[in-house]
Amino acid sequence: MNRRQTYSLFHKLAGLWPFLFLFIMMILGSLWDFPISCRLYDQSNPFGLFFAAFGEYPAALGVCAAGSLLLTAARRTHGIRSGLLIMAGIWLILLGVSLASSLPGRYLPLPDGLSPLIGITASLLTIYIISRLSRSADQKTILRVSAAILMVIALDYLLVNLLKLLWARPRMRLAAADSRVGFIPWWRPDPSLRSMLLPTGIGADEFKSFPSGHTANASALMLLCLLPELRPRLSPRRPLLFTVGLVWTALVALSRIIMGAHYLTDTAAGFAIGLSVLVLSVRLIFPKCPPTSLWTPLPKCDMLKKTN
Repeated sequence: MNRRQTYSLFHKLAGLWPFLFLFIMMILGSLWDFPISCRLYDQSNPFGLFFAAFGEYPAALGVCAAGSLLLTAARRTHGIRSGLLIMAGIWLILLGVSLASSLPGRYLPLPDGLSPLIGITASLLTIYIISRLSRSADQKTILRVSAAILMVIALDYLLVNLLKLLWARPRMRLAAADSRVGFIPWWRPDPSLRSMLLPTGIGADEFKSFPSGHTANASALMLLCLLPELRPRLSPRRPLLFTVGLVWTALVALSRIIMGAHYLTDTAAGFAIGLSVLVLSVRLIFPKCPPTSLWTPLPKCDMLKKTN
């Protein structure tokens, strides 16, 4: 292999750095899952509690954003199609607001009414920002971005919950508290333990460790990289927008290990699902733009123009 071929190979690998990073995390977790979790485990940690409450917000607010885009698209058309878009948009917004309003109260002892207040405020702010950004976008682009958002969130949810059901991996906090459970590596799915212990009073949620749903839902924030499709002048900032979502997802992943809800391999798998679904969705909806352009600056890479 000559120098040019070596450089080309290195450049291609560098373009896949998010996947390489997650691959390394899976290897580290496969070797030292339980020791890492034991070192970090602290269910009263404020950092862990905060991200338990708000880590999944990107998915809930993403549903609101998709609904807002459908309402914007409805104003650009007439007749039955407009009515259908309006109904779908309103339903999605109500669903997103409901999710955002209920999430924090599940994990934090908030005063009555504060969790809904936070959820409604965050949802309204999201709707306002998306409405402003999509004001000058054409209907086709608006519908494509909305479809990408919904596709990512829906596939994340379906894949994560299907794998949770099949794997039935006990959470770290259960393994640390119950000698009957013990540590089970991620590559050994075994629902028989769940069937054996559920009648003893252990909740079914304690057997949903692999993969991390919190991390997969947090990865929806990487959808920020689609905002330049609504406002093209944001295109130079696409990698930055992606990185904001990536950092948020990494923080949520760390918090889930701290809380004893997941192992490193659980969070790496949830992260990988979110990233893979994002790349797949972009590939399907904007087929002529390289997915690596989401995190790597590429000159004159405009999804809309290439798709058209």
